[in-house]
Amino acid sequence: MIQYCIHTGVPRDHITVIELTIDPIVKIRGWYHRSKRQAEQNGITMEETCKGYLKWEGDELTEDKFVKAVMATIPEGGTLDAGYEDCPIAKKVDVSGRDIVSYLM
Repeated sequence: MIQYCIHTGVPRDHITVIELTIDPIVKIRGWYHRSKRQAEQNGITMEETCKGYLKWEGDELTEDKFVKAVMATIPEGGTLDAGYEDCPIAKKVDVSGRDIVSYLM
């Protein structure tokens, strides 16, 4: 995309790439709440939802238990974003606090 912009006449120094980053635990906690809401809307429990994906068997799947279970699925030295390439020229902005709007304005 950057090459296209340059090809169309945009000077390279007028292009800024922003890469949004997030703490993995914050990301997983967000997944938990979204997944729980979706499960309830479909008339099933969070435990039923995660039975196949996390191979969850047991009592109530709390947020903390969900975080631990998801983290256990990540291989040693791996990340949640397997296959994602870091952009070396990007300005990194951490959105873990979810208050990025005020930062960008």
